[in-house]
Amino acid sequence: MDIDVSGFYDIMQLFHLQSKSRETFYEFRLGEEEGALDCITFQHRVDGREATLYNFCPFSS
Repeated sequence: MDIDVSGFYDIMQLFHLQSKSRETFYEFRLGEEEGALDCITFQHRVDGREATLYNFCPFSS
């Protein structure tokens, strides 16, 4: 399933997660695909727990 950055943020909001920080690694390779890898730290709005999640977005050919 391909989810772009805005879709990824929308899904996280469903789980009451708010973005705290984001770092993007361009020209990242995942198998045979090249793209951008986002490393995003989220914080839960209710209990304050944090989670760091990764989202790979392949470059279009």
